[in-house]
Amino acid sequence: MKKVLGYTNAWSVAPGDELEVKVSTYGPSTYRADLVRVICGDDDPDHGIYREEMIDAPFAGEYAGRTQEMAAGSYVAVPASDRLGTLASFTVQVWVLPTTPARGEQGLVAHWDEESERGFALFVDGNGAAALRVGDGT
Repeated sequence: MKKVLGYTNAWSVAPGDELEVKVSTYGPSTYRADLVRVICGDDDPDHGIYREEMIDAPFAGEYAGRTQEMAAGSYVAVPASDRLGTLASFTVQVWVLPTTPARGEQGLVAHWDEESERGFALFVDGNGAAALRVGDGT
């Protein structure tokens, strides 16, 4: 497992734009941040051609590390609301490319109570197909 995981808040920025970098460490109490220009990103040890160039940056240095839990994938959690239970209709649109259907049902948009079988759930089923479950508890 990787000991340091990092990502940015944007895929691409222009000179002068601000970029947030999020870092989570798993074990190390500190980590080092530097800015580099990657000349060749092939880091296969058999090739031996990886090259990078250090670039001076005001943030370069050692930082305290900490584990920051994250949920894989993109999602939003909407707090429970009486308004959801009284909707006469609503529209949902999603674009999905199921890459792990063997994992079983995977929710896309859901407001479902398994115990009472009440609510709705749009999900990918175990075959990778879109499926809808609707129940009123009866």
